Amino acid sequence: MAASAVTAKECLQSAETCLALAHKTKELDTRAALLEIAYEFRVEAKRLERDERKLMMRAASDGTQKHGNLPIMKTT
Repeated sequence: MAASAVTAKECLQSAETCLALAHKTKELDTRAALLEIAYEFRVEAKRLERDERKLMMRAASDGTQKHGNLPIMKTT
């Protein structure tokens, strides 16, 4: 069975769900747990977004090197 990857968007959606549930509950322990889980989902979303940016930058630089293109430099 193949592992499925969770996206940053899915993590943010889960965080929002936890926040909504936390605001609805009157149980303080439950509210605290949901807020903590929401926080963890947001931290993971930020990590996933950062990793995605790194991969995109790496792919862009690999493409430049493979094709022998030089980066465009600004002239003043």
